[in-house]
Amino acid sequence: MEIQLIGTGKLVIYLKGEEIKTLPAPPYEITTTEASEILRLALGSTYDQSWESAYFELFPGRDSLLLFALRHSGSPSFFTFNSIEPLISAAKACQAGLITYLTYINDTYILIVYPWNGECPPHVLFEYGDELDRPALFSLHLSEHSKVICGPTALDELRTAFQ
Repeated sequence: MEIQLIGTGKLVIYLKGEEIKTLPAPPYEITTTEASEILRLALGSTYDQSWESAYFELFPGRDSLLLFALRHSGSPSFFTFNSIEPLISAAKACQAGLITYLTYINDTYILIVYPWNGECPPHVLFEYGDELDRPALFSLHLSEHSKVICGPTALDELRTAFQ
């Protein structure tokens, strides 16, 4: 396993050969939960709770896996919306470039908002949606058990689609 830091809170992990055989699934079937476990293993004793909120990009090969991990500075916020219309209105009012994912579960839209530099989510999200108080790991639960509609820039994608 090759690990390289790329600035603050960013790293790349490269697995190949025999290491691929130890993965719980083939590289092209790795889930976010399994990517988190790879990250824990890679960081070993240097792993800390701040990595509980990370954005992953996976690039699977036939016999290799390239995993990028970006640590967010703070836990994600979760907002529920009972219909798509208030979510579209919120997306139009928010600034561009936020790291957000939109999921759908039990007839409810849940927007996951990742902060940068400890910032709070935009106030408009509190006006259009209801904040859901959950731990950071809830985002992993949603990625596994809900339908992920769009991301990592869900609000930008909604704004563009519904202009």
